[in-house]
This record gives sequence, structure tokens and C-alpha cells, in this order.
Amino acid sequence: MDRETLKKRIEETMQSSSEEAKQFRERLKYNKINSTTIDLDEKMKEIVRAILKGEMTAKEASDKYHIDRETIRRKINQQIAEDDSLIQEYVAYVNKNGRDYSRINFTGLIVHMIKRNFSQSEMAKAYAIPTRTISREIEKLKKSSDPKENELYEIAKRYADKKMKRAEISEDKLQNVQKQLDEMFGDIPIIEVDAKTKDEIEIERLEKFCEQVDIYQAQGMQTQEIAEKMKSSISTIRRNRLKLAELKKKEEINEKIEGR
Repeated sequence: MDRETLKKRIEETMQSSSEEAKQFRERLKYNKINSTTIDLDEKMKEIVRAILKGEMTAKEASDKYHIDRETIRRKINQQIAEDDSLIQEYVAYVNKNGRDYSRINFTGLIVHMIKRNFSQSEMAKAYAIPTRTISREIEKLKKSSDPKENELYEIAKRYADKKMKRAEISEDKLQNVQKQLDEMFGDIPIIEVDAKTKDEIEIERLEKFCEQVDIYQAQGMQTQEIAEKMKSSISTIRRNRLKLAELKKKEEINEKIEGR
């Protein structure tokens, strides 16, 4: 249950039942006296760093510290917006583990880049993300069905052109761009902490494929028949089973390393 829903239900309960309201206040008083909860302002940065480094999952942090997932997501992106080093730490972790950028919201990162007065090359150097990756993500904005992303593409291109020509960008112009981006995107997330990794997406695809193969086998079909039915080949079926086993083994190792 998210915080706002909980708050609404508490208010409804307090209004509908004086006895329950009394018990609730007594419980709050007891919790305050006996609480062992953490000071979020003191602890959250440590939690965020642990999550971004892969030392802890968002779910583990939620369970351990009794913080709802939405608060964790909001705090991660709030602290990232205030501290570039957190992005650098996350990207360093990603690069060490196979450059899977699937949890990075590149639209948010491009907004962040422009607001910080970074060129594409400066951003690539600061965050160790290949320049071609950043350029490719900017080009995707041009083809997006979202008009705001189309506009972001135009802003990014104009901004990049000025940077390449070493044209001065005045403080007033930068503030105007920042204001425009704030109005368009608000507090857009940079890291999607609950997004699936490429490996997780691939595991789901392979599991569906192999489950269908198993269903056909249970019906008494031979491998060649199954391959024809699935418009595939015997070698593809074999490779997909091996690939699924490899990815699951890799996931198990990562879970042990991260203590999940």
C-alpha cells in the first residue's frame, strides 16, 4: 500500500470510529517511545548508494527499513538530481557488470545533462557511457510518439550545436532552458529502480519458448515436429535451452553476490 492510500484510510478510520481513533493514537504514542526506526535523512543516502551499487535491492531496503518502494524510488532520483556522483557510481557498477543500461531512463538523463550544462562528450566522459550510446538515445527522442520528447530532441540538438561551436551560453539562457525542462518533465526519474534488466527480459522470453516446447513434447510431438510448429529449428531449440540455463546460473551467482 502506498503512503497516500494509507494516510487516506487512517483519516477515514479516525473520522468514523472514536474508539479506533483512540487506540490508534495510543499505538502511535507507544511506537514513538519504543521505536527503533532509522532517521531517513541520515540513512537514506547510504541506502541509495547500496542500491545503486547493487549491494542491496530496493525490495530488501523496503523490507529491512520499513520504507515503501515509492519513497525509495523518489529518494533515489531526488538524491541523484542533487549529487552527480551517485549516477557515476551506478554507471560504474553497470559497466562492471556488462553495460546493461536498461534501468537508466535516458530521457531523464538527457534532461539532467542539459540542465547541468553538459555537452554529450562531457557527459560521456563524466559517466563513462559511450558517446554513441548517448547520441543513439537522443535520436530515439526524434522518433518518439511523445511530443515532449520530440521537443527535447530539438533542445538537445540546438544545445549540442552551440557546444560544438563553442558558443557562449549565458546564465539567463541556461536558466530559461532549465525552467522549460522543469515545466515539461518535472522531477523525471533518471534511474528506474524497478525496471527489468536485459537478462531478466531475455529469461522471460526463453522461459516462454521452452515452456511451449515442453507442452508440445508432453503431447507426444517429436523435436522436428515441434521445430516446424514453432517455425524454428532443432538447433535453435537446443541453443535456447542452453542459453536459458546459462542466464539462470548467472542470475543465481549475482543474487549470492548481492545477498538477495
